[in-house]
Amino acid sequence: MNNLTSQEQQAMLAALRSMIEIVDSIGLKKPFADYSQEDALRVVEAILTGWTQAMADYHHRASYTPQHRIQPLQPPKPLTPKERLAAKIRASF
Repeated sequence: MNNLTSQEQQAMLAALRSMIEIVDSIGLKKPFADYSQEDALRVVEAILTGWTQAMADYHHRASYTPQHRIQPLQPPKPLTPKERLAAKIRASF
């Protein structure tokens, strides 16, 4: 495979790790030609799951944007005489 991104390369390594776990449980010395269909499908599933999970994790991390830093509250500015008058009028209704 040519022109793989670093994320794809990492996903391939994750798929390889998943595959190794399954192959180890089947038996490292057992030739692939001697695998049952069930064993072969477990290997394929491990590879696909490892790849998919690694890419999904990457995309989740890449799309996560931390909330903007919340600025501390500033003390309120004193009201101007005009604003105080408007507030009194509003409060009287």
